[in-house]
Amino acid sequence: MVTKQGLTLAEFLALPEEDETLEFVDGEVIEKVSPKTRHSILQREIIRQVMAAESTVGFEVLPEARFVFGSPTRAYVPDLSIVDVVRLPVDEQGRFADDLELAPDIAIEILSPGQSAGHLLDKLAFYMANAVGLGVVVDPERERVIAYRPGDEPRSLASPENLAFGPALPEFQLDLARLFRALRPSRD
Repeated sequence: MVTKQGLTLAEFLALPEEDETLEFVDGEVIEKVSPKTRHSILQREIIRQVMAAESTVGFEVLPEARFVFGSPTRAYVPDLSIVDVVRLPVDEQGRFADDLELAPDIAIEILSPGQSAGHLLDKLAFYMANAVGLGVVVDPERERVIAYRPGDEPRSLASPENLAFGPALPEFQLDLARLFRALRPSRD
């Protein structure tokens, strides 16, 4: 676990790239928990569903991208983010820029064993207070998702329900039965 404290956001962003995924909260560098197999499978299945839907054309799904927004003291790396492509910055060559100083339209977090619930709840509260339209926590152990929307109470859903991604993607719904079915090997 990385334990650097007392840094500014600029000092954090200037740190050399490391093997670990690092977040920054109020002067403290926090190392994200390394993803395991179920985490990766759920991440892949969400990407498949979003990218296969016609209603999601014009949106990018970004795994493990760092976002700096809403505060000069925070930088977060959601497990998956969905952003309208017109909002993504471009560099001088017309390519997508590496640094994202904007809130994602949708931020998805997949619970990992050993992940701090307090840090995750703080992160979701920050998302809701700072222009993220939908925050999703995927719980692989309980096979449930919790949806957070600004101004609303969190909503827990399980298969066979679907999770609507509105207002950012009003026509898209994540198929929770399909999502959690991906955790079981197909032996056909």
